[in-house]
Amino acid sequence: MNTDNCKQRLSLIKNYKFFATSNKDDGLNGTGLGTVSIETDPINNTLLFFEEGHFENARGRFKSHNIYKWTFKAFENCISLEHLRFGAENAVYLFDMVYADNNLWSSKCPHLCDKDEYHAKMLLSDSFITLDWDIVNKVEHIHIKYQYF
Repeated sequence: MNTDNCKQRLSLIKNYKFFATSNKDDGLNGTGLGTVSIETDPINNTLLFFEEGHFENARGRFKSHNIYKWTFKAFENCISLEHLRFGAENAVYLFDMVYADNNLWSSKCPHLCDKDEYHAKMLLSDSFITLDWDIVNKVEHIHIKYQYF
């Protein structure tokens, strides 16, 4: 699978479901769901995901929002992922994802944030896309299921 195929599928996303688990009592444990609005920039070969929804855990229900920037680098056959929750001028580079096999993309190198190490895998299917994050030092796992409808 190349970056164009991946971009085409990601551009169809409409909503998401979020599941987080942690081995720590004060860790990220909970579920959420929401919608995804997408802006495309064909000149820079990017998609912006505007996620709006809610997250629920033992402490209550909270509004959630996030902005992800996907940049498709066809020449390198990789996809860069950044989050823009602090604005486009303060984008946080997360990692590049490369194609592994069987519609699976994987982070080339982990994202390091303080003492935490984030690894990600993205699986593309005909009806949904999953993005799984493993946070090594926190012993947390985040599973996001993006759906086309």
